[in-house]
Amino acid sequence: MVYDLMRVQVIAHQVQSENEYIITKSPQDYIEHVKDILELYGQFGLEMQEILADDQKVYVRWGQTGQTSKNETIIQSASAVYLIE
Repeated sequence: MVYDLMRVQVIAHQVQSENEYIITKSPQDYIEHVKDILELYGQFGLEMQEILADDQKVYVRWGQTGQTSKNETIIQSASAVYLIE
């Protein structure tokens, strides 16, 4: 399904913990990213907190929650702006 929804290359302008950076990923990179998270933290929660669209730009803010092997809760909030063509 990922390949049906995403281009061969996705460029995301992300902000995480006040650090802005740009990443380029393929659909396969996103699949591997989710596999890595599952391997490190097991099942995790993902909540889309905000989605805004303006012409070809889409802003998404999300939160992820999971558990460490010591049963400590991990919370990550992040956002990205995507260009839809």
